[in-house]
Amino acid sequence: MEENLYGTPFLEVVGGPLAGRTFPLLGTEVTIGRGPENDVVIADDMVSLRHARITLRPEAIMIDDLGSTNGTIVNGIRVDSHILRTGDRILLGSTELEFNSGGHPTYPMPMEKGGRKSLPILLGIIASVILIIIGLLVAFLILKGKEEARDDVPPEVELMKPADSAKFELPFAPGSKVEIEVLIDASDDRELNKVDLLVDGEKVATFRAEEGPPFKYTLTVSEPRTYSLKARAFDAAGNESASTAITVEVWTDTARKSQMETYVYQVDNLIMKYRQIRQNFDSAYRRGLSMSPFDPEWYSLAETFYVAREGFSNLRGELATYSVPPEFRAAHINLTDMLTAAIQTCNYAAEWAVSNGVNEVARRNVVNSDSQCKAYGNNFKISYDQARMQYLGLGPSISPH
Repeated sequence: MEENLYGTPFLEVVGGPLAGRTFPLLGTEVTIGRGPENDVVIADDMVSLRHARITLRPEAIMIDDLGSTNGTIVNGIRVDSHILRTGDRILLGSTELEFNSGGHPTYPMPMEKGGRKSLPILLGIIASVILIIIGLLVAFLILKGKEEARDDVPPEVELMKPADSAKFELPFAPGSKVEIEVLIDASDDRELNKVDLLVDGEKVATFRAEEGPPFKYTLTVSEPRTYSLKARAFDAAGNESASTAITVEVWTDTARKSQMETYVYQVDNLIMKYRQIRQNFDSAYRRGLSMSPFDPEWYSLAETFYVAREGFSNLRGELATYSVPPEFRAAHINLTDMLTAAIQTCNYAAEWAVSNGVNEVARRNVVNSDSQCKAYGNNFKISYDQARMQYLGLGPSISPH
């Protein structure tokens, strides 16, 4: 005999002459009938001697008709075999009983009329359930595929160069420009489409994805002010993102410009003074070339050379007081050398004049020293004009000779 692990099932008479009685279902098989040999005896003339049998198994409790005359009716349906569940009404003859499982797991199954299991109905239900499950699975896979296919993640973009708050110096000369190197890094988890560079909110460049990263651009500006730079990236799905905006300052050193303008003004005036002294010297030298030795005028000619020497020496002293911008350093050196050579030329000329024009060595020294002076003057003008044009946008200066 199998052990019953659950509470005791029972039958309660709810209709008929035995109404109110309860019959516990003990063991694994319980027979029901009018005969005294049955486990449950029902004194009802319409009940057969051996009417039905209830079998108790762990998986189910079943009632089977034993070929009774009036049949076994469960819930209004005549059955040959039926899995019982709590609340089932069993009609045997004129006696109606209600089944209680006592906690035993019962599994109702659909029955056909006459007690046979409705297999087609069961299979139809199973097929419907399977189709529903398949449909739900297909719908899930479709939604999952769409979810995976959908791209709502924007690309990443960053301005790598220039640094935020970077400063760039713009030369002073009109038309000067400064070039700013821009580097942009951008990427996307799937496919990057393009990258835009914006300056002060205006798009100045567009890069295709295959052009980087990094994406390179040279920004050329000619106005000293603050500029705002930002990069914007787009992916193939249309998502976009923008980098953090940075600012760069393009500036002009007005103090240095003022220094250069002052220096140029001073040098231009000095050259005018030099030219005046030079004209007096050249005139005296040409006069000496036409004079005879021991001419009484040689003395006054020597005085003229001494005066010229003093004038050139004063100009050199004045030049030494100027504040020299680095951009004009080369020109300043050449100008100093020119004045030094001019002073030496005057010394040789005075020596020639003091000899009453007979010291030929002194005269040749005048020629050589003056050639050197003019060479320094030419070098000065070249470097001076270059600096004037490059840094101040000024045209050629007056030649010292």
